[in-house]
Amino acid sequence: MVDVENRAIVLRLSLNLEVLASIVLSYLLDVNNFEESYSLGNKSSSLSFNQKINLLIDNRTITKEEKKKLMAFASIRNQFMHNVNANTFVEAFDHLDGLENQMRKLYPKNFGSDIKLEESLHYCVSDLHRDGVLILTSFKGGIGEKMSTEANAKVYSEFYENLEESIKYNFDRFLEAIKNHDSESIEKSNIIDVLKLIQINIFAKADTDKDVMRDIIDLLND
Repeated sequence: MVDVENRAIVLRLSLNLEVLASIVLSYLLDVNNFEESYSLGNKSSSLSFNQKINLLIDNRTITKEEKKKLMAFASIRNQFMHNVNANTFVEAFDHLDGLENQMRKLYPKNFGSDIKLEESLHYCVSDLHRDGVLILTSFKGGIGEKMSTEANAKVYSEFYENLEESIKYNFDRFLEAIKNHDSESIEKSNIIDVLKLIQINIFAKADTDKDVMRDIIDLLND
């Protein structure tokens, strides 16, 4: 008789990792709606969990060592989903050569003389899932670089928006100063003071602007 309780637990945890892997890839690939994606959604053409993980390795978002944990969890999931005789965690691990020893090395705290093996392996599956979530949300490698690039782009965009407003403001002041000047002949010193304010902003924009502003000020100083 098939016991669905453990299968339901592992399936729920597995779906969490599957969705998380798709979300990370959709961000990296600029896929707006991964659920409708041919590669990341639930269509027959969608990539397997292993293929998604390989893409994340290629992108340096996860390492080969980290993949081992994700694949260990996937192998346990496959036993519960496809092996009718795998009703308990002990039975599932019995069909996975060397995995119990691997868990003992990874999570020694889960094993003890006062803990039943079934409970120990259940704890290990939970720890594998937790580590899988941490691995997929580590924000390093390719995903870290993209996040950094986008953050910098936002900062620069906001900077230049403010720069444009500042330049416009100072130019308006410059024009206003000329219009309101009492004398028919405008003193160079008055113009230079305003231009220097503009200069501060333009110097931050580009070296070519620096040269232009220096030429203007040199002419006014002559």
